[in-house]
Amino acid sequence: MAAGAIRSITMNVYREFSQAELDHEYDVFQCVPAANLQAYRARWADQNVEARASTHCAFDIRYAEGERSLLDVYHFGRSDPRPVQIYIHGGFWHMNSREEASYVSAGLRGAGYVTVVPGYDLVPRGSIPSQVRQLSQAVLWVRRNIRHYGGDPSDIHLIGHSAGAHLAAMLLTLDTTAIDPAFASGIRSANLISGMFDLEPIRKSSLNAKLGLRVEDIAAISPSRLRPFVRDLTLRLAVGSEESGEFFRQACELAAAWRDAIPAIELTNVAGCDHFSIRAELYHPRSTVTRFVTQ
Repeated sequence: MAAGAIRSITMNVYREFSQAELDHEYDVFQCVPAANLQAYRARWADQNVEARASTHCAFDIRYAEGERSLLDVYHFGRSDPRPVQIYIHGGFWHMNSREEASYVSAGLRGAGYVTVVPGYDLVPRGSIPSQVRQLSQAVLWVRRNIRHYGGDPSDIHLIGHSAGAHLAAMLLTLDTTAIDPAFASGIRSANLISGMFDLEPIRKSSLNAKLGLRVEDIAAISPSRLRPFVRDLTLRLAVGSEESGEFFRQACELAAAWRDAIPAIELTNVAGCDHFSIRAELYHPRSTVTRFVTQ
């Protein structure tokens, strides 16, 4: 090196990633063209209005304490008992609402499922552990009440996208025997779309400015570091081929960590989908994603 030359050294903050690279891996808004994201949001707004105007819907049902402990049920009116999908929305634990996810009921109901969309208190009002406890009460509500809406409490399926996939995975790690011994008995599958299952890279990314995760928090809120309590089910993981490599790694590592406890694990890479278009597919009953989570 010539005298006086300055060497630029970029430090890795997580695995092989510098700070800028790690932030890019998890900044899903920067990984999708702004015009595409704007188009998704406009389409979902119209689809949400359409879904909430459907004939058989029940809104704003309180399932627990908490400002956002309300859920919506999209059902079939009078019918034989149908399987149930509980959809947990994403938004990096601090954004979005159940109303903004109404459109998923179109595809799930079109596939024959009663669909329940619960809300939950967002960070900072609700912590991630409190969100998990809150959503466990939504599952209990479904078990105890869904027959009134034509749902089968012995045929329940969890589905979540992004942070919602993380929260759905966390529900599987809860030992709920002291709360309700029947909690796990009706859960037939968990369908995790574009999820994050080890939150250490989230803690080290720019996202943590909103979340405030500490080193000591990570082990207790990272599904891939925990053992599933609910095991007699099918676990399905889906990631879009246009998502960053970290999302695919996270799905693979959860599958590897839980394989000995849950033998029925399926992992798919959905061709042509990014972090947003993969959940947009849930509007369509015969889309690749909808068929994957309802098979």
